[in-house]
Amino acid sequence: EAAEREKEATQRREFYERESRIKDEAAEREKEATQRREFYERESRIKDEAAEREKALKREASEKEAKVREDHAERERVIRKDMLEKEARDKSEAAERERHVRAELADREQRLKDAIAERDRIAREARAEIETIKAGFTLEQD
Repeated sequence: EAAEREKEATQRREFYERESRIKDEAAEREKEATQRREFYERESRIKDEAAEREKALKREASEKEAKVREDHAERERVIRKDMLEKEARDKSEAAERERHVRAELADREQRLKDAIAERDRIAREARAEIETIKAGFTLEQD
């Protein structure tokens, strides 16, 4: 009987040891599974955050690029506007200079015509005087 009880006690001890070992192994597997799950969740969260940061950086870069293009286009518009205004001023100034030159040429031409008319008048008067003198000289000789 004592041997039987000893045998049963040994079997119970072995059973409890096996059960304890199985529980320990199950707890270890559960712990490993939890660690893997936490690792994958952390990895997924890190990937999501990295994707969000990348998306934000791309959006920011795109906005900056659009701003640079807009600024460049505005500078080009201002330069074109300035060039057109300068070209218009230059044309206006050239037209004004041309008007002055034409007016001066017209004035000189008129003064020349007046001088020619004056010379012709003086020449006619001189010829008339010469003719008068000749006539008077011829009368005196006759």
